[in-house]
Amino acid sequence: ERRLGSECVDLCPLTCDLGKMAFLLSDRTLELHAPYGTHYKVRVPTHGRSLAYDAGRCMLWTAAAHGEIHGLDLDAGSFVSSLLITDTENAHLKNIGLTRVQLAPLGLPLLAV
Repeated sequence: ERRLGSECVDLCPLTCDLGKMAFLLSDRTLELHAPYGTHYKVRVPTHGRSLAYDAGRCMLWTAAAHGEIHGLDLDAGSFVSSLLITDTENAHLKNIGLTRVQLAPLGLPLLAV
């Protein structure tokens, strides 16, 4: 059973067995859960819309408003520099989830859950 402090905007499994999960909450909190419950909480710089996990880099990506993408390095436990999507060619990325988009033009691999 998972208990959250506020409404869940998006969730992302970090392991195949769903033992470890990330929850993006409406109060800008990102909660990382282990099988025993809440493991860690961190506040996201801006309100997020969707999550995607890149297992190869151990990065958790959060798509936010105004074309921002925040990356949380789970190995280091800190945010990396945010990406800002401003050109018209990639404007469609602002309104759709990261899991459905190939971010290769930005130097990122296809993010699959």
